[in-house]
Amino acid sequence: MALYLDLNQLFSGELTEIPFDLSVPVDYQELDIRLCSDARFFGDVTDNSGYIEMKATIELDYEASCSRCLAAVRDKLVVPISVPIAAHLQNEDTDDYIIPEAGQIDVTDFVYQNVVTAFPHKFLCREDCKGLCPRCGKNLNDGDCGCKPEVDPRLAGLADFFK
Repeated sequence: MALYLDLNQLFSGELTEIPFDLSVPVDYQELDIRLCSDARFFGDVTDNSGYIEMKATIELDYEASCSRCLAAVRDKLVVPISVPIAAHLQNEDTDDYIIPEAGQIDVTDFVYQNVVTAFPHKFLCREDCKGLCPRCGKNLNDGDCGCKPEVDPRLAGLADFFK
């Protein structure tokens, strides 16, 4: 189901600003990430003497697993957006502009693309997360596991160096 933002009144000159606050369903299926809500897409599109710009924010609650200890991480993704809009372009690079079809922007696709590119590569429950013990699997954030650290036999001679 596509959701559209109609900008025809802006292009015709009837309005100079179109505010919006939309709830956009995001069909994002990634193994590590669970979406807790629809994306909230809000902001405005303004016409400043022919220069049309969209200033918006995407907010989305999600839950993921910590990349180090596998604990649940619940957070909010906030994506600020500022992008120019053009009714049509001639001989220009169109990657930096949104060009509406029939005066409308497909908000569902736009939000999806921005959400996918904004998610971090790894999630941490906290910056100083110690992760899991590689031997026994205990969460090291809860305390030491008692496993004896393994020393590479090639570096065994250096083990006494600092004593």
